[in-house]
Amino acid sequence: MQQVSYDTGSPNTPPIGLGWVLYPFGDTTVLAMSGASPGGVSLLCVLPEHDLVLAAYGNNPGAIMLQDQILQWLLSEHLGVQIPKLVTDMEQDVDLAPYVGTYRSNQLRIDVSIVDGQLEERMTYEPADESQERDLHRVRRRHDLRPAAALRADPVRPLRARRLPAGGVRRVPAAAARLLPRRPRRPGPRFRNGGGRLTRRA
Repeated sequence: MQQVSYDTGSPNTPPIGLGWVLYPFGDTTVLAMSGASPGGVSLLCVLPEHDLVLAAYGNNPGAIMLQDQILQWLLSEHLGVQIPKLVTDMEQDVDLAPYVGTYRSNQLRIDVSIVDGQLEERMTYEPADESQERDLHRVRRRHDLRPAAALRADPVRPLRARRLPAGGVRRVPAAAARLLPRRPRRPGPRFRNGGGRLTRRA
């Protein structure tokens, strides 16, 4: 489960194993997986080299930021692990139009548009059946949940797809934001990758 099964090669996007996102922190690898329910977020991190596990749950969607801060504190202050810096240099003149569209998975719709020269994502939960619709309505009413805020993404590298090596795993060296390319000869992504979860272009 810790072996890399896919790596986009995109900046700020870690490789993925089987069920784990594999965050590289120098010589230390953090195996992580997050989860969410209406009104709550969870995080499970395992650091095999340090015999350490972090399990966290928050009853507010914003708790994921606190969980991230706790993890970084454990890594830097408790274990002395250096936190790598994110790539923030934006590419200029990247054509964002191919990434615009709607991406869907079971119960999730993400609408991507261009706003002020950036990609903007709006996420909507779509219950799969009437039972889920009732549950979601009950949770929203009880906890006064509001729609998720729109997210903006800066292009740090344009999309350049490669052909598949014979018999090999398809590796994509670059992408704009967190979107994966459709096919080497067709412009635009086929999936959106967020936290190791793919949403297919509708």
